[in-house]
Amino acid sequence: MASAKHSGDNIEERAAGSAGADSSEPSFNMDELRELADLIEERGFTDFEFENEKIRVRMSKKTEPVMVQQAAPAAVSAPSVAPAADTSADSDAPTQSDDGLTKITSPIVGTFYTSPSPDKDPYVKEGDK
Repeated sequence: MASAKHSGDNIEERAAGSAGADSSEPSFNMDELRELADLIEERGFTDFEFENEKIRVRMSKKTEPVMVQQAAPAAVSAPSVAPAADTSADSDAPTQSDDGLTKITSPIVGTFYTSPSPDKDPYVKEGDK
């Protein structure tokens, strides 16, 4: 996450200078807020907060959540003897199996829940598409 403490443009000085002589006047007008938002976007900030005696401004860029689609595990019968692993192939490369599936190794360990709670119906059932 980019930090809003960038020394190239002194935003605090610009904000303090935009305060009028009347103390009831806001420190920023809408044009200045738009200019500030453009500057924050230009600098690549994802979160910005400024506060002085008269105003507090907080801007946060929404980021799209990463959606991970999890499939129900397929029922596979276990072989009586496990085949020896082929160590000659590069272990980081995805492997292609006979049935057209590709093995993907996740860098994140997690828990898969088939239903929202033990007493609720499962999200998907075997055979769903």
